[in-house]
Amino acid sequence: MYIQLTNTKGIKVYGTLRDARYAHKNQSLASIYQLAPKVYSRVQKCNFNFHKVDNYGAFRHNQKFAYFYITKVAITPSGPTSKEREDLIDNLAGLNIMASDLHCGNLGRIGKKLVAIDFGKESIFQP
Repeated sequence: MYIQLTNTKGIKVYGTLRDARYAHKNQSLASIYQLAPKVYSRVQKCNFNFHKVDNYGAFRHNQKFAYFYITKVAITPSGPTSKEREDLIDNLAGLNIMASDLHCGNLGRIGKKLVAIDFGKESIFQP
């Protein structure tokens, strides 16, 4: 889950510490090479009452807490070119980050640069 806090920062929220650390590690690495939005914090625990399970079952019914980190906002692009998307996938693969779900909803722009914005285990895997 993503929650935008300001024009420049948002939080990525995960149901487990393991999932949050996995996404944080991959996004942090990719951001060094400007392939993802910058990460501004380490993973933190927060009290939050979830009343439903998301599409992937990441949050249990009535879960009282979650894990999050702060990240830079990327603007969702209206239509990245195939070449831009392929270049991003190739560049991530060069970091041993395999993108399996980089559709338009999981892409963003920082300035003119196309970046990946979803580093959860459903979208990214490491061989």
